[in-house]
Amino acid sequence: LLGPDQRLEIQASAGVWALADPASLDQILQNLVSNARDAMGPQGTLRISAGRHSGDVRLEVRDDGSGIPAHQLEHLFDPFYTTKPSGTGLGLATVRNLVLQNHGTIQVESQPGRGTIFTIDLPAPDGTP
Repeated sequence: LLGPDQRLEIQASAGVWALADPASLDQILQNLVSNARDAMGPQGTLRISAGRHSGDVRLEVRDDGSGIPAHQLEHLFDPFYTTKPSGTGLGLATVRNLVLQNHGTIQVESQPGRGTIFTIDLPAPDGTP
């Protein structure tokens, strides 16, 4: 999903697994990666990490793209809200709904010119798989 000169870095702790639908996780990641690709310059870097946090599994998708202005953050997950000329405004609304359907939470932090971080916490089962 990334451009030819964009970089992807993945960091995942061993033995991390979440109680979540794999198809949902796939769609969540595809939407977030696509948005990051569009926000980053041609040589941007996308970092995806997964690990345990406060008993949950924390998935973090961080880009070094253009960032999101504060006035847009409050509408980011609204259906049909888009800042892209050809966007439908359904990508992040779908991401949020899929996270909630999997009993998780999602947060976003962004600063114009510094990039964006999406943080998703999903329930983790006790024990090992």
